[in-house]
Amino acid sequence: MANILGDCDSGFILKAASRIQDGRYGEIHSMLIYKDNKPVFEEYFRWHRYQWDAPYYPGQELQWDKSEYHQIMSCTKSVVSACICIAIEKGFIKSVHQSVFDYLSKHQQFNTGEKSAITIEHLLTMSSGLQWNEWNAPHGTSANDIDRLYFECYDDPLYCVLKRPLVSSPGESFTYNGGGIITLGEILRNATGMNLIEFSKK
Repeated sequence: MANILGDCDSGFILKAASRIQDGRYGEIHSMLIYKDNKPVFEEYFRWHRYQWDAPYYPGQELQWDKSEYHQIMSCTKSVVSACICIAIEKGFIKSVHQSVFDYLSKHQQFNTGEKSAITIEHLLTMSSGLQWNEWNAPHGTSANDIDRLYFECYDDPLYCVLKRPLVSSPGESFTYNGGGIITLGEILRNATGMNLIEFSKK
């Protein structure tokens, strides 16, 4: 067990680690505890990689360690949001109140009617009003709108996001929408000349 417990109460910590390995709390891949700004416990567990098209999503089983990459899934939404705010601070984007179509020159065919009122803020707050079903459909199928982008819209996912009908006015209601985050990534690329990975590293 990789730990440097020192004067910590090791009994509680070791019991927690044992329960994690037994699956008491679901799949937890690691446990890291700091005390007084120093690491006192570090342990990794044997569980599964995420596999989006597997029933209940378990993929290959492996012994996790600090070198293994994770699918961070929707944590990416926070990264994209932070990058949009930095782009505004640096002057690449004027305001969250701008129309998304100010930065989507290749998709101006959707800049009509109420859709023209969709702003960057609406995408950040998931209140664009576009029809979207990501929570109530299983992953790994085209019934889930975020997965449909990979099945049917790989060449131009924005087309498939923006062509969806409006079911409410922009800003009126919340609908969880990963397609809006992909759209923000394209807005960032067009505004800065860098893709999301390049911009976030910089």
